[in-house]
Amino acid sequence: MKNIKLLITIILSIILSIPLSLIIQFKVFSLSNILKINIFLLLLISIFIFYILSHFIFKIKDIYNFIYKKRYIISLIVLIILVLGKFNGSSIGMWNKEIEPNNKIDTTIVGTNRYIRSDEWLVNTPFAISQQYNDYKYFSNIPRAEKTDMFSTIFVPIKDIIVLARPFNIGYLLLGEEYGLSFYWYGRLIALLLVTFEMMMLITNKKKLLSLAGAILITGSPIVSWFYSNYIVDLLISGQLALLLFNKYLETKNNKLKVLYSILLGLSFSWFALTIYPAWQIPLGYMYLMFAIWIFVKNLKENKHIKDYLYLIISIVLILFFVLRYYLLSKDTLDIILNTVYPGERLITGGGGIITHFIYPISIFFGLADYHNPCEASGVYSLFPIPIIISIVYLLKNKIRKENILILLLLILSLVFTIFTFIPIPKLLAKITLLSMCPVERIIPIIGIICAYLLVLTTSKLDIKNNKSKVIILFFTIVSSYLIIKIGALNRPWYITPKRLVFSLILLSIIIYLYINSKTKRNEFILSILLIIIGLTNIVLVNPINIGTSILHEKETAKTIKQIVKNDKEAKWMSINSIYIGNYALSNGARVINSTNIYPNLELWKKIDKENKYEDIYNRYAHIKINLVEEETSFSLVQEDYMEIKLNYKDLEKLKIKYLISNKEIEIPNDYSDKFNLVNRHDNIYIYKYLYNKI
Repeated sequence: MKNIKLLITIILSIILSIPLSLIIQFKVFSLSNILKINIFLLLLISIFIFYILSHFIFKIKDIYNFIYKKRYIISLIVLIILVLGKFNGSSIGMWNKEIEPNNKIDTTIVGTNRYIRSDEWLVNTPFAISQQYNDYKYFSNIPRAEKTDMFSTIFVPIKDIIVLARPFNIGYLLLGEEYGLSFYWYGRLIALLLVTFEMMMLITNKKKLLSLAGAILITGSPIVSWFYSNYIVDLLISGQLALLLFNKYLETKNNKLKVLYSILLGLSFSWFALTIYPAWQIPLGYMYLMFAIWIFVKNLKENKHIKDYLYLIISIVLILFFVLRYYLLSKDTLDIILNTVYPGERLITGGGGIITHFIYPISIFFGLADYHNPCEASGVYSLFPIPIIISIVYLLKNKIRKENILILLLLILSLVFTIFTFIPIPKLLAKITLLSMCPVERIIPIIGIICAYLLVLTTSKLDIKNNKSKVIILFFTIVSSYLIIKIGALNRPWYITPKRLVFSLILLSIIIYLYINSKTKRNEFILSILLIIIGLTNIVLVNPINIGTSILHEKETAKTIKQIVKNDKEAKWMSINSIYIGNYALSNGARVINSTNIYPNLELWKKIDKENKYEDIYNRYAHIKINLVEEETSFSLVQEDYMEIKLNYKDLEKLKIKYLISNKEIEIPNDYSDKFNLVNRHDNIYIYKYLYNKI
C-alpha cells in the first residue's frame, strides 16, 4: 500500500509539474511546446510538488525524518539536476542592456537580473570565464592585457593544487564554463545551508527545526543573497566547516578518523585563510575563535593529553603549505595591493554605524522594491540588539557554567564589535586588533550573524514561564520593534511607506515576542517557521535563475571579438565610453587594458603620466572608463572604485592599442581619420582597428 501511494504521488507530481514548467519556461501555457520542455526544470518542479503532496499522503513526522536522514543524498540529487540543467543565479541577463539591446538573448527563466550586482555579472563571472582562454593558469595576460594574478582578488578557476583551497571553482576545470558556473553557484548555496545547519545542531543539542531555522536565516540573509558572488559565502562555509571538523576530531577516539579529520580541517582552514577579504575575514575570524574556544573547552575532559592533539600537525602542515605556496606565487601582487590608495591605505577606526544596524526589518522588501543600494544596507534579520539583551539577562539569571561559555564568548564579541561600530577607537588599538582593515558597514552584518547564533542558542535554553511578566514583555516588544524600525528608516525615510511600516512592525513584534517566550513548543515552532519563511524569501526573490551563458557568446559582437582574437591573439584592446563592454570583450578572450583592474597596472598608466601626477587616482582597484579627447590626458576619480580617463588620441600609440570597442560611434579628428578602421558594428557596439604602426 505504501509503495502504491508513493508511485501515485510521483506520477501526480510529474503531471502537475508540466503546466507549471511550460508557464515558467515559455511565459505562457501552450501544449504545443510540450516537446521543447526543459527536462531538468520539469524534474526540479516535480520534486517540489512531490514534497508538497507528500504532506497530504504520508505522516508528517515520517517525511521530515526521511529528509533529515537522507539530507546529503537529497542535496546531491538536487545539485546534479541543477548542474545538468545549467542553472545559475548570475545576473548576466544585464548584458542585454549593455550589448546589442535590440538583439536580446533571453537566458532568464525566473526572477530579476540585478544591475546593482555588478561585482558578479560585470566582474567575477567574466573573469572566471576568461580563464578558459588562458588554459586556467595562475597568471593571465587577458585582464588588463598584462600579467595578472588571477588568484589574489577574484574567485576564478586555476589549474594548480591551490584550487583545493577554493573547491567550488573545480567545477569549471572538470565540467567547463556553463556547468562549472552552475556548480559554483548552487554548490555553494547547498553547502552553506548544510554546514550552517550542522553548526546550529551542534549548539542547540540537535534541535532540528530550530537549527534549520537558524541555518536558513543565515543562508537566506540579505548579506548572503546580495553579496552571493563575493567572499562572504566561502568564508561562512569554510570557517564553519573547519569548526565542525575540529569538533569531530576532538570527539573521536579512532586514530584513522583523526587523521582524516585533520586533513579536512587543514584544507578547510586553508580555504578560509586564502579567501582574502580582510573586511569580513577578520571579524569572522574572531567569531570562529570564540566557537573554537568553546569546542575546545567542551571536549577538554576527553582530550587532556598532548598526544590527543598530535594529528593536528597534519592540519598545520597543510595550512602552511597552501599559505606559503600562495605567498611565493603572489608576493609581488600582495605588495602592490597593500600599497594601493584603495583598498590598501584604508585605516578604519570605527563609528558612525548606528543607523545601519537597524535596517534589517525592512530588508525583506529589498527584493521587491528598489532601495537604491540594497547591498550596502544588507545584514541579517537577527533581531539586533534583542539577542544581546536576552543573553545578558540569561547569564545574569544563570551561573556561568561550562554549557553557557559560548553565550558568554559571543556576547562579549558582539558587544566589542557594536562599540566599534558606534564610536571611534584609537588608531593604535584599531591596528593591533586588525579592525583598521574592517569598514563599519562590513562588520555590522557579522554582528548580525553573531546575533543570529545567539538568537538560536538562547532560544534553545530560555525558560520564561512567569505569566505576570508577559504584559511587560509585550510592552517591551512593541516599543523596541517600533524604535528599531524608525531608527533604520532614518537611512531612507521615503522607503518606509505606511504599509511597509505596519507590516514590518507587526512581523518584528511577533518574532521578538515569540523569541522571548520561546520555551513553549508552540512558540518555538511558530518562531522557527517565521524565521524560515524570512530566509527563504530572500533566497527566492533576490537572485534570478538563468540557464547557461549563451548571452556572453552568441551575440554578434561576441562572435566578432572571438574571430579577431583567433586571428590576432596578442593584440591589446581598449573599451571606450563605458566601464562595461571591456569586461564583455574579456569574457570572449580579448586582452582589454581597462577591463576592471582588480589591482593597479602602474607601469601602464605611468606611460601616459610620466610625472606621476595622477598616481593616487589609478593606484587602486578600479572600474575604468576611457573617453578619447584632443586635450591633454587626465585622470579623475568618480568614486572609490571607479575612475575616468580622458585620453588624448596620441596616447593610443604609447599604450600599444590595436582594437577599440565602443558603445557608440567614435568621433575621429581629421588628423587621425586614417588611423581608425571600423571593423564591425552590431547594433550599439562599434569595433575599430587602430593603425598605430603607421605613425
